Amino acid sequence: MRPRTLGKIVLGVLTVMCLLTAFYYALDSPDVADLYRSMRGITYSVMALVFATLYRYVED
Repeated sequence: MRPRTLGKIVLGVLTVMCLLTAFYYALDSPDVADLYRSMRGITYSVMALVFATLYRYVED
């Protein structure tokens, strides 16, 4: 297996895992007291966006 293909697989898995974690934290924190969990969800969604952008660069 080529290193580039392995990199695409790893970045794809990281993107999906970050998106699932972001959804979990976003849906788990309806209260104002748990506002930090919403911030975690936003952080994980930004990380997923970064991984998706990196995947796009590796794909070319």
